Amino acid sequence: MPYPLAVISPSFGIKSETFIHRHMIGLLPGKTAIVVHNNEDTDATFPHLPNLIIHPSRKDWRWFCNGFLFASGWSNLSPVQRRVLNFLKEHGTKIILSEYLDYSLKWIDVARKQGILFFAHAHGYDVSKTLRDPAMRRQYLRLDEADGIITMSEVSRQRLIELGLNSHKIHVIPYGIDVQDQCPKHETKDVVYCLAVGRMVGKKAPLNTLKAFQQAFIHNSKLRLDYIGEGELYPEAVQFVRHYTLEPFVKLHGAQPNSVVQKYMKNADIFIQHSITDPETGDEEGLPVAILEAMSGG
Repeated sequence: MPYPLAVISPSFGIKSETFIHRHMIGLLPGKTAIVVHNNEDTDATFPHLPNLIIHPSRKDWRWFCNGFLFASGWSNLSPVQRRVLNFLKEHGTKIILSEYLDYSLKWIDVARKQGILFFAHAHGYDVSKTLRDPAMRRQYLRLDEADGIITMSEVSRQRLIELGLNSHKIHVIPYGIDVQDQCPKHETKDVVYCLAVGRMVGKKAPLNTLKAFQQAFIHNSKLRLDYIGEGELYPEAVQFVRHYTLEPFVKLHGAQPNSVVQKYMKNADIFIQHSITDPETGDEEGLPVAILEAMSGG
């Protein structure tokens, strides 16, 4: 059985990357081959789809860290690239969707070698933080060899055009979610449930969210906050909640699967989220899926 579409991603199983999971199972259901660099969650697999988990050896690791710097060309494929190429040949792949622009640079030559249509998908850091690096800005020009570049916003599209990429190859396709037939009604309750969902990293400013809740709570003790997400700032979030003795009113749930997120979405009255440019790295969000899901849930 041929699998005409292949989705290539640097990782799978990261609970916050629901958009990548949707691409893998929903773009061409049952006819998609999966290639991932590393599986972050051993329980997250595709038993019904052909999948290749690369797990590069130490010998190949240097290439994976610096692969976009080696001389391009069909005869220069690395052992990892050849492995992926053979996998794609075996499953009759005709189109590749590669997640994240910087990671996509590693697979352009594979697609050209086999005559496979190649599309690179931008998401967030790869059209913000990464563009601060002059070397990466130069390497990004190789993306003109792709058949198309997909991004989630007009802002990021304009950045890529200003970089020098062909505007006709860059397409804006916002993320999609399942939208309910009717917006659920929220009944008035004695307690007002607030919900925040997102990785606790600089660009989502989790401490700003907690500070905002703490200030609001001073004026309205009926407020409660459920915060779903983990990340490098999680310890600071725990410390903040303890310092202001908010434990009875704020619950930090850590990372949770989307099914748990949806459960809290249905019960929440208010969705809150900060979204900023990380002042240290320049990292920005693309189009936060949690905001779209909150809108769908009313």
